[in-house]
Amino acid sequence: MRFRAAAVAFPGLRGSAGAGLDWSLSTRGQLWMLKDEVMTQFSARDGLPDGFLRSMCEDREGTMWFGTTAGLIRFKDGSFTTYTTKDGLSSNWIVFVMQDREGTLWISTEDSGVMRITKKVITTISEKDGLRGKIVYPIIEDRSGSIWVGSRGVNRIKDGKFSYYPLNFATISSLYEDREGRLWIGHDSGLYRFQDENSPTISR
Repeated sequence: MRFRAAAVAFPGLRGSAGAGLDWSLSTRGQLWMLKDEVMTQFSARDGLPDGFLRSMCEDREGTMWFGTTAGLIRFKDGSFTTYTTKDGLSSNWIVFVMQDREGTLWISTEDSGVMRITKKVITTISEKDGLRGKIVYPIIEDRSGSIWVGSRGVNRIKDGKFSYYPLNFATISSLYEDREGRLWIGHDSGLYRFQDENSPTISR
């Protein structure tokens, strides 16, 4: 489906992939691409799986990655490729995709914790490794290189070690580091702040 971009607005996530491309992921899980002022909607006919699209990430090589309820999708050289448990993933229920400063992809899932993907290896990080929570949503990397993982509380992975900071509410929906290095934790009951790495307290 194609039409001129001025005709529509897209609430949801937005991203870009160079070469004059802009992407939009709608709140209904629909994927659109803007190129030369023309919007194109993608579907199963273009190689997308039937699952709901939930997140997207552009890596430093310009490849786009999409998290869906039917696996992990890569868009490269004009085509889509879907990766599932048949390809070594621990789950097809992908929630969030993030690339760290070393080029590693971090993938959160709705039933199997976190996957860490390099060009050669897929590593699953779960409760048996020290992660708290099977259902994982946002992941971010802070300025020190620590990986923060939101579940029913906040997990921090630093130098291969896990720290966990419990919070008395349901699953976290968003994580954000501000310019002063403070971690903000979003949830439908309010906004929380991780005060200081050396004095790890959570304030509302």
